[in-house]
Amino acid sequence: GIKDKAITYLQGQSSSWSRNFNDPFYDLDQAYRLYVLALSGNPDLSGMNRQRQKSGLDERSKWRLAAAYTLVGKNDVAESLLDMTRLDIAEYDDMSHTYGSAYRDYAMLLETMISLDKKEAAARLVRDISEVLSDSDQWLSTQTTAWMLMSVAKAKQLLSVNENKPDFNYQIQNKKSILQQSEQLIELIQWQSDTDSSVVVTNNSNDILFVSFKAKGIPLKDKSKSVEKNIGLNLRFYDLNGEVLKPENIPQGTDFKAVFEVSYTGISRTSSIKNMALNQVFPSGWEIINSRLYGEGYQQSGDQPNYLDIRDNRVSMFFDLNPKTTKRFEILLNAAYEGNYSLPATVVEAMYSDKFYARSKSKSVAVTKH
Repeated sequence: GIKDKAITYLQGQSSSWSRNFNDPFYDLDQAYRLYVLALSGNPDLSGMNRQRQKSGLDERSKWRLAAAYTLVGKNDVAESLLDMTRLDIAEYDDMSHTYGSAYRDYAMLLETMISLDKKEAAARLVRDISEVLSDSDQWLSTQTTAWMLMSVAKAKQLLSVNENKPDFNYQIQNKKSILQQSEQLIELIQWQSDTDSSVVVTNNSNDILFVSFKAKGIPLKDKSKSVEKNIGLNLRFYDLNGEVLKPENIPQGTDFKAVFEVSYTGISRTSSIKNMALNQVFPSGWEIINSRLYGEGYQQSGDQPNYLDIRDNRVSMFFDLNPKTTKRFEILLNAAYEGNYSLPATVVEAMYSDKFYARSKSKSVAVTKH
């Protein structure tokens, strides 16, 4: 039922679409809308033809519209839309509208290439995208990562060079080497160890094998330094009378406030930073007082985020930040359990850009006997 309502809504939006030259994403919105309708089995052919005949349609919109035409079996029309000599996309960050980037758009282009069986161009793009995905220093948003992974996965059948099974050996520490053969695109091999692990992987096939090693565990102590990149971040603690409180010595049973101040610094912008996220995990000796569940005496002052998510031991706030402004958020807490604890770092960042990020240092705190 939800899907049916979504399709009905998209059909209405598609039929009422008209050009808006002041919105750089308006054409792409419509092309993607037409693609989704075709993908659902409800193609809007008149809408597709109407957009195709518009002059000045940008290249990204043409490629997405071409993908819609391939879904309805009109590859000749799709081909007529494309100019294979114009595949360069300038880098950009869209933090609020389509959450796009140049690499997100390249991944969308790759999907159309796969549909049209353009092996040579697709192979070059798969290589470029794979290099970016395997570069740990390259920041990618969730939107960009999802599109890149999806398109590269779709390219597997188009670009397969032989029918041999992936064939490799792996050896963990000094244990016996294990032969692994599989039809799967990805193999996940997991193990637990109380000591450092060495791993040897031997590729027995003629195909390229990509190996990614990841480890997780419980850190002994967070010694990371504080970072501020175009964002200022301060965390202070106050009692309910507004007096400064030292988190290293809070009497058990005390109600108090954590006050987060986030300010816009650094690079010059005329527009707000969209979709900022602030995340804070609190020590296990503190309890969060959910002000939405209590009376007037527990209501928070300060700025209100667009969305506040309160869990047992953490809060997440989502908001926009205007140029040359500071936002002040309050969270009510209670020093519930006596003991020594660690206060994890506060992290605030733009969800769709790596240009805006701040992180505080972790610190030791204590709840003392009243």
